[in-house]
Amino acid sequence: MATHGSVGEFAPGKETWLSYAERLEQYFLANDVQAQEKKRAILLSVCGASTYQLIRNLVSPQKPSEKTFDELVKLVQEHHQPPPSVTVQRFAFHSRTRKEGESIANFVAHLRELSEHCQFGDTLNDMLRDRLICGCNDDRLQRLLLQKPSPLTIDKAFTIAQAHESAERSAKDLLRPDSSQVNSLKGRRDPNFSRDRAVSIECYRCLGAHSPAVCRFKNVACSFCKKTGHIARACRSKRGPVQKDTHKSTHTTRRKNLRDTPKRAHQITDSEADHSPNESTYTLFNMNTNRVKPIQVTVNVNGVDITMEVDTGASVSIISESTYRKYWEKGQAPPIVPSSTNLKTYTLTVVKGSGPSLLGRDWLLKIKLNWEKLHLNYLQPKALKLEDVLNRHNVLFKDELGLVQSTQAKLHVDPQSQPKYFRPRPIPYALRGKVEQELERLEKAGIIEPVEFSEWAAPVVPVIKRDGTVRICGDYKLTVNQAAKLDTYPLPRWMISSLNWLEGKSVSEEEHLQTLDKVLSRLKAEGMRLKRDKYAFMLPKVEYLGHVITAKGLHPS
Repeated sequence: MATHGSVGEFAPGKETWLSYAERLEQYFLANDVQAQEKKRAILLSVCGASTYQLIRNLVSPQKPSEKTFDELVKLVQEHHQPPPSVTVQRFAFHSRTRKEGESIANFVAHLRELSEHCQFGDTLNDMLRDRLICGCNDDRLQRLLLQKPSPLTIDKAFTIAQAHESAERSAKDLLRPDSSQVNSLKGRRDPNFSRDRAVSIECYRCLGAHSPAVCRFKNVACSFCKKTGHIARACRSKRGPVQKDTHKSTHTTRRKNLRDTPKRAHQITDSEADHSPNESTYTLFNMNTNRVKPIQVTVNVNGVDITMEVDTGASVSIISESTYRKYWEKGQAPPIVPSSTNLKTYTLTVVKGSGPSLLGRDWLLKIKLNWEKLHLNYLQPKALKLEDVLNRHNVLFKDELGLVQSTQAKLHVDPQSQPKYFRPRPIPYALRGKVEQELERLEKAGIIEPVEFSEWAAPVVPVIKRDGTVRICGDYKLTVNQAAKLDTYPLPRWMISSLNWLEGKSVSEEEHLQTLDKVLSRLKAEGMRLKRDKYAFMLPKVEYLGHVITAKGLHPS
């Protein structure tokens, strides 16, 4: 008789015993296997040698054939996954809340997983519904669910929650601004900034509450002044002349320092007609970042040397009113004449003040600066410091296990050797807690793993470290070392190959730090980890193996 499908051996690392037993049940159903004796025989035949040996140990002194299929499945299940505490499982269930960015479907699915061992019985659906409402982390959704009349089932609550989630997502997509308008600026937000104030933009084209860039009247001609770009309702000529700031219409234009008012940047213009149809007004946030030292040059203006900042982002060169009054006394100052130049900016506010003088592009086109000299003066890298080098490679000193990437360790064992199994040695009572704690840490870190059976076994040797913790060692000289072909070379070959590129010696502190930076970079690339408190840097002398190494050479200690 042909069979449908196959089960295969149980692989503990790839699936749980419960999942394996469920696959067996499906196999029995597909092949119409109903007799308990036949189910037991199939289980013992396909489970694999290691699992069969485990079953024999669990039923000893009886034989596996003396137990039923259900009894064997239960024995192995309790061995691999002992029944957890109901109290602890219920605490985990009632403590579960929806994480940021987690979908409703994933949240409910995890709640069902946590409820597996809670033994809620007939109240399971009510518990799931209550946890969904209380732990959804969405006050709007909570109010929506609490408004529903009873009885509110988990299925109905789940449907409402998913619909609410979908609606919220769709609303965000509809309100999302055009990504082509402005790039994102990241920085700390000004505490005095109000979101309501930021979004309330008045369009100067139609007086509507939107950006002028998206206004449908930006290509319409005004019926009052006949100019293009606005309608009569927003026409400034119709409303009367706009009072102009006298300080804007002069050659000497003033710029207020951004640090004085990190609030908002407004558009500055004399007349609406000068606006380009593609111009927009944006609200900026204050970014609190480390200020870069400005590049300054000295420029002779009307016989007076003035220090100015080189600013290629400024279209014109400016000085503040205070600078103007400082260098030229009354009657000797060059005249300030009206100018037709209209300054427009989205990041700077032109007001009275004492900000720095800027050397803009208009003067830079006329004045030929020595850019090579400026580059050397302002862009020369700062000298290396030990703390900078160590901070650059701080991942090397993380409190975790490293993993060498360039090579793989191999242990060659004589195939003719016989396995050796030694019983564990007694551990002093005072060290048992520390040994168990260290074994648990090693297992969680993936350094060791528990096994059911092994032909090789070496006794554990605990070693007390300086910080009071325990290092777990194995007395392998009794077992593997006798059968292994060991390399007697004093250093690992991968370490020699990794550091053999270091040549010569450092003659200065700068060169020494550069060499140290190269060594740490190589070790970091290898995947190693170092214990920071075991290393000392920049010492005048080092004592090693009975000798003292100094700048003058090697001396006996």
